[in-house]
Amino acid sequence: MWFYAALISTSLAGVMRPTIYSLGYLVGASIFIWEGTHIFLRPPEMILRRWNMLIGYNVVVMLIRTVNQIFGCILIHEIVSDCMIFKIFSIGCVDKFGLTAGVPNISENTACRALYASLGLAYDCICFFFLIFQQRIFKTYHFFHMVNDIKAQTILSNRGAELIVEQKRKKRQAIDLQDKTIRENIEKKLAKVRATHQRVHGNAYARKKTNQSYILKSSDYYMFDDAILNNDIPLRPETKQNVSKSDPYDPMPLTEYLKLFHDTDVATVLEKRDLRRRKRKLMQQGKNPRAVKTSPGPSTSNIRKDSRKTRKFLNIFLFIWGIFESLIVSTTLFFNERSKDFREILNEINAEKKILKEHSKYARGVRLGTNKVWSPVQDYRDLILARRDDKVEEQHDYQDSIYFNFISATWLLILSHTELLSYCIIIFNQYKRANFISLPMVILVFCWGTLTVPKPTKTFWVSTISYVLIMLFIKNFFVMDIIPWETNTHMSNLFFPPLIIGLNRYASLHINIFILVLLFLHRKVLQTLGLWKPYDYRIATLVDNGEYTLGDQKLVPLPVKDTTTKNPFVLETVEASFGDYFPNSIVPGFAKYAERLRLFAQQLIVPSFTQIPVDVYTPMFLCDLINLLIIIFFYGSFYKAESDEGFINFIQNNDVPISFLVVVLLYFLAMVIDRAIYLKKSRLNKIFYHFFQVIAVHIYFFILYPIITERIFIKTPVVQAFYIFKCFYFLLSTYQIKNGYPALISGHYLWHGTGTLRRFSYKIYNCIPYFFVMRTLLDWICTDSCLGVGDWFTMEDISQNIYENMCCTQTLEVPDSKQHTRSRKYLLGGFLYVLLVFTLIFPFMLFSLGSTVGVATHPTKFKIEVYMGSAEPLFQSHTSEKTVQRPTATFGAYRWYGSELEDIRGTHSQLNMVLVTSYTDDHASSMQAQISKWVNIISNDEKYCKYYDRRQGRLQHETQEQIVNILVSLTSAHGNNNHASIRMNLDKQDQEQEETVLRESWSWP
Repeated sequence: MWFYAALISTSLAGVMRPTIYSLGYLVGASIFIWEGTHIFLRPPEMILRRWNMLIGYNVVVMLIRTVNQIFGCILIHEIVSDCMIFKIFSIGCVDKFGLTAGVPNISENTACRALYASLGLAYDCICFFFLIFQQRIFKTYHFFHMVNDIKAQTILSNRGAELIVEQKRKKRQAIDLQDKTIRENIEKKLAKVRATHQRVHGNAYARKKTNQSYILKSSDYYMFDDAILNNDIPLRPETKQNVSKSDPYDPMPLTEYLKLFHDTDVATVLEKRDLRRRKRKLMQQGKNPRAVKTSPGPSTSNIRKDSRKTRKFLNIFLFIWGIFESLIVSTTLFFNERSKDFREILNEINAEKKILKEHSKYARGVRLGTNKVWSPVQDYRDLILARRDDKVEEQHDYQDSIYFNFISATWLLILSHTELLSYCIIIFNQYKRANFISLPMVILVFCWGTLTVPKPTKTFWVSTISYVLIMLFIKNFFVMDIIPWETNTHMSNLFFPPLIIGLNRYASLHINIFILVLLFLHRKVLQTLGLWKPYDYRIATLVDNGEYTLGDQKLVPLPVKDTTTKNPFVLETVEASFGDYFPNSIVPGFAKYAERLRLFAQQLIVPSFTQIPVDVYTPMFLCDLINLLIIIFFYGSFYKAESDEGFINFIQNNDVPISFLVVVLLYFLAMVIDRAIYLKKSRLNKIFYHFFQVIAVHIYFFILYPIITERIFIKTPVVQAFYIFKCFYFLLSTYQIKNGYPALISGHYLWHGTGTLRRFSYKIYNCIPYFFVMRTLLDWICTDSCLGVGDWFTMEDISQNIYENMCCTQTLEVPDSKQHTRSRKYLLGGFLYVLLVFTLIFPFMLFSLGSTVGVATHPTKFKIEVYMGSAEPLFQSHTSEKTVQRPTATFGAYRWYGSELEDIRGTHSQLNMVLVTSYTDDHASSMQAQISKWVNIISNDEKYCKYYDRRQGRLQHETQEQIVNILVSLTSAHGNNNHASIRMNLDKQDQEQEETVLRESWSWP
């Protein structure tokens, strides 16, 4: 563990100080991390020599940085040009105490100063500490135990893979047995139904039993009498609970704790909690826990002497603390259940490793090759299997606290899911950066790693690690302050190549380091389990080489014939150039590498490994449903620049775009296709559909989306949320493809339980308009059945009634003459009542809050045609949506067109009109002249004008000259896109009425 901590500190020393020296740190750390703990199999002197080289580099870098301080504090005040040498070698001055501030005639040159982040020795010193400490570990006797442990792991390198295969085989047998039992139980029930049917109809049943229409019409409740309904033939056999049971001396799990509180009171709960705590303490002391009496201990008697208020407060505190402990225990049990398979295999390997160390001289081996890597001289498989116990039971250590067990369970959960964590951090990196340099990793994950059967190969992980290392080196070079072409003006450009690629000064390397750490952690787990070695090289010897004959259904070896000849053979090595075989060697070369691709596709389509079928359609559907809602309510974020339009905006504007309907229908069609593939259990179609979706989504969001919307992916949270849920969908889709579909996929997901939550969730699901009908109709289309569509809906209705009766009998059953508790009535009944009230008033709330009632729909396009006795118009003119100015309701409207004021609505009134000016001319003098001329014409009978000040919300009285100045100032202050509105009042109106009318009709474009 300290070995990897030293290498991580070395990597951080290279990342946190982006200089030319960082490359040496990254190269050195990468070499050691690449080899991992298998470097311990080399000779100790070779390990120390390499480690000392890394320490020496660290010391040299610290010396160079220290010397650079001397040159930096002196030369930085003199040199004003050719500063590249300062930035490359990070020559600068760290003057934290301001020693050069008082020196006369010295002015610091900021042009040649290196970045402050690249100066300092803090990370170099931390790296030096870890490296020296690890060097001391190499020289201790403990290091030999570490080497022996690695040797034992090397000998047992394939045992983990064998145990995993055996584990999957047992699970598959259990699943096949369960499916067989279900089919047999169905046949038994159908046989009883047929017998009852024949008993009632007699010979008529024998004559017409092949007529499907007759059987459907003659069916009735007599076929399902009490003898059949109450039989002991369950369709689905009872599943054994494999969940790790809580220890009777640990604190109670949360469900048991709350159930006890529901049935009793706080005092009883605390008494049982104290009893379990005292039993655990006796177990830790090695005593018999049965000796503990059920009566309260001394602490409880002391509590009774206190006041009632203090005792009540203390009981509440202990009860809340008990809930916290129960939550810790329940979480630990949940984590242990999720990592159960991993823990079983790990315990098996540890037990076999213990046998190997105790009963053999496993440390003996040979060192071959130039690297002198240790390798075993014999196989210890027979020894291990001969002394192997049947099963290893996981022992419970009562010395460990529940918090230590929780930490241990969390760590084992992480180790058992390092593959999934690696995928998630790669997806998160693309989600945060959205650049081209990290895009290939995501494509590799969705199109290669997650689809490899049964597990991703060593080639995939080596390719991913290599790509991350190369990306880390390239990014580290561009982060350094030595590239002059990067400026802030370029960074504002969406299509600036370094920004799109992801190579710029502000590129973060921390996520890449974290990805690298997770990848190497996963590699360590694979090496421990024996899964790092490629499957192609695991040779399984079925029979020995030789000739055999088939006898009694067995292969009987024939006697070996002596085929030795005395004819001598001479081998001669001929040196040939590459050009001699170049044209003919292309096809075999491609065939060699294409063979792996063919094997990958073959295993993906027709896997030869044992599969554990899974059904993850429900979470896949939820991801698609969430994305569909995101598209509906935030449609503008996906296609329009600077727009967040959605379904609510379309309702307010009484306008639903055709593009919106097309996109929603296309996505809904994709969900229908996914459902059809699931019902058909078509593995090949699912593979093609998965590849199409992965390529289409990434091409749109990272190539087409910035071009269409002029937005950056990382600056649009709605699109980021859509991408995250789509990535979860892709992970679930690949998980479904790898493991295959179960034999029985009929039945609704909510029917898997009869709880209150599932029951009412299913009722809400049925209340969604057309949803239930569409799903049932699609199931009938994609399912092979002899039933018609009407009979299929009848069967679905029967299934609903059966499920409803099951829920009523199991969840609503109460003893006779015992009323329901008030808590149940208030919680369940109150929730349903509030839900019904909300459903009733929701339409009114929608129209009230949306402010859509009474709002007129303004025209968006105008078209004028002039006809003079001809079929075709002599003159046509039309405007687009961008050039249309929206007039007010009661006043005339004008706009500034070039250097003239153009009436866009016609003069509605000479006494009351609104001047709307849209300035497109930058010359303030010409605008002032035109405005003055226009104002003088319409207001020559008035000394002052009234206008509405939008900022202050009231009428203002100004002279004509002041109004002209205000308009000109608005133009020069707000630019060409601002519109100013002013109302010229020439008649005598009441000011109150005037303000009311003006506010109602005011428009500020």
